[in-house]
Amino acid sequence: MAAEEKEKQPTGRLKPVFTILAGAAILVTAAVLFIWPFNLTAREKTAEQWIQEGLTAFKRQDYFQATRAFEAAIRLDPQDGHAPYYLGQVYDSCGRRKEASAWYAKALQNEPALAAASFNLGLLYGIQRAPEMELNLQQQAVVNNPLFAAAWLRVGELYYQREEWKKAVEAYTAAGRNPNAVVDRTLIKTRLSAAMDYLTLDWLPQTTEKLTLPDSSPGSDRLCVRCHNNPPAVHSLERDNTFDCLRCHAPHNPLYPPRLRIPEKNECQICHFEYSSSALKAARKEGALVHIPLINGNCRDCHLEHALGEKSALRINQRVLCFTCHPDYKNELTRPVKHPPYGNSFCTDCHNPHLSKHRGLLWGPQNQMCYNCHFAFKNITLLPVQHSPFEKGFCTSCHEPHASNYRGLLRTDQLRLCYSCHFDRDADLSKPVKHKPYAEGKCVDCHDPHATRTKGLLPAPSQTEFCLLCHSRAYVFGPKHHPAPEGLACTDCHSPHAGYLKALLPKKSPDLCFDCHTFGQGKMALTYYKRSKHGKLSCFECHGKEGFGFGFKTPEERLRVCLSCHPGYTERTRQKGSSKCYLHPVGPPWVDVNTNKLLTCSSTCHNPHGTAYRKLLTGGDGLCLQCHKDKKRRI
Repeated sequence: MAAEEKEKQPTGRLKPVFTILAGAAILVTAAVLFIWPFNLTAREKTAEQWIQEGLTAFKRQDYFQATRAFEAAIRLDPQDGHAPYYLGQVYDSCGRRKEASAWYAKALQNEPALAAASFNLGLLYGIQRAPEMELNLQQQAVVNNPLFAAAWLRVGELYYQREEWKKAVEAYTAAGRNPNAVVDRTLIKTRLSAAMDYLTLDWLPQTTEKLTLPDSSPGSDRLCVRCHNNPPAVHSLERDNTFDCLRCHAPHNPLYPPRLRIPEKNECQICHFEYSSSALKAARKEGALVHIPLINGNCRDCHLEHALGEKSALRINQRVLCFTCHPDYKNELTRPVKHPPYGNSFCTDCHNPHLSKHRGLLWGPQNQMCYNCHFAFKNITLLPVQHSPFEKGFCTSCHEPHASNYRGLLRTDQLRLCYSCHFDRDADLSKPVKHKPYAEGKCVDCHDPHATRTKGLLPAPSQTEFCLLCHSRAYVFGPKHHPAPEGLACTDCHSPHAGYLKALLPKKSPDLCFDCHTFGQGKMALTYYKRSKHGKLSCFECHGKEGFGFGFKTPEERLRVCLSCHPGYTERTRQKGSSKCYLHPVGPPWVDVNTNKLLTCSSTCHNPHGTAYRKLLTGGDGLCLQCHKDKKRRI
């Protein structure tokens, strides 16, 4: 029994584990089948959903949220005509006719059969005293919707004004056919009766004086008070002797209740809803900076009051207006070099006067703002070598945005400006030998301050080609200059800024030369050379010497450079004091058996750059036996 209990014990322990795993599997399955798809659906809205959300906001007179919703619908479905139409209604309700006209036109472009857009756009053209345009649009509206009573009424009114009585009668008759339409039927009857009367006056003589017509269109107050006959009991309009009802009410908006265009707010926010308190709150939540007068609702600090539909005007000159709050920038006017927008008082060319997501209330990122005018610099943003401030878009790290005492709107003189980042170059100023552009502080004579294709921001295909813009090509590739093969840069031998030695060499010879010319012995080559008697000489004592090039092309030339310091070695003997010195012959007619060429000092016996042996010999006791195995050889 005890053994059986022991066998059952592990199974009892595993049972809770299996229960937990089964429960977890059920939860995961439920999440996959139900919760996850639901969240995916909820995360994104369709264009139709955005339109419905916009209409809801529109009805509660939250125009800011309505515009955002309709714009989101347009982004999802740019070809739909309804969202632009509703956007037009938003701006129309605020009296912003220019924006409203643009959106109505966009709606018609997407859906030409949208009769309501034709009707509303036609009304706006009528307000702007363009009756022909309005007539065309109203006729388009009734073609698309023959039961559109309001559009028929406007067609009749336009024909009535033009005294085309027959067409006016047809239009008024069509306007009265729709029994469900909300139109002024009393006006239709009056107009229809008058037009038909004029049609019957054809029998009058031509000399008869023309009868006076009724008013072509009653004022909005006269039209409204037919039903609302006691408006003063509700409110009175300031500064008005008549009732200008349409200034505050939107009678033709089918989605809008027949009351005030928007709730009571700041007077400016009635039309400029994008600066309402809810809009500013949303903008600041998204990281936008808001201009202080706008935060405080003090629009009149900058703008003059204006009538509905008129363009706003500033109280004073733009720059003077800005200086009233930003007096610290006024002192920059005395500087000789001015940024054109600043110099011409166009502060808002760069700065958004209301709100922006960018520092300094700029309209966009700093470099993008600069590219709007300095568009040529945008083309070099893809070049491989970029100056760090330019690459990061920090134009004002080097340039003043308003005015400067230095050319190019630099923040300070060119040399000091470059040293503010390249501070390691400051020590070069104390060196005695300076490159001329560097000595004059003209860094950009050699370096492009923005971007290039060549390392070091050099404005040329290669470093050598850049140096040859000033330095003679004939000299650089001539015999008196170290050969400049491809792959060898000028700065391998010359300091581009300043140094202690002539020709801006970074080190004295032979240290400089032995950086490359090690003769296969590495660092020991320089050690051997300095131990030898030649070690007291510069490499230029032999290479590049007057009459000789840097490289000796023939054995005769190599021999001549040795004999220029060691004359007489072409003879067999030479008098040395009272005794004779027996010398090894060199030069013609002697031939080096190892090379089968002219025997010279350095062909076999001596290495002028130093060896481990005395007298610069290339070997020890066995050196002579390399040639003297049998008899002498002559040419």
